[in-house]
Amino acid sequence: MANDLVKTNTDLAEPVDERIAIAPPVDIYENADEYLLVADVPGATSEAVKLHLEEGQLTLRAARNGNTEYKRGFYLPEGVDFESTAAAIENGVLSIHLPKSAQARPRRINVKQL
Repeated sequence: MANDLVKTNTDLAEPVDERIAIAPPVDIYENADEYLLVADVPGATSEAVKLHLEEGQLTLRAARNGNTEYKRGFYLPEGVDFESTAAAIENGVLSIHLPKSAQARPRRINVKQL
């Protein structure tokens, strides 16, 4: 049975089966300039959302009502301008803008007539 597989995690103050973890739905978009991640995190405030970026992996954590935690992780492609990354939350929807670096953006090459 599923409850037989629940183990306690020694890193947490309480058993895993007493915590609720949800992976929020996320839509991912790409255009020539950026990647955009849009996550549904109903009930979470900007103070409760934690974004962590390390070694090309973005981790999203958000808490709601003290007992529900949203968590998702994403491996990002090369060419993201991490210094220009920005995020905002509005009406329970989190938008994470990940601009592409100048080297990763598509370029048009002009052809000269000789």
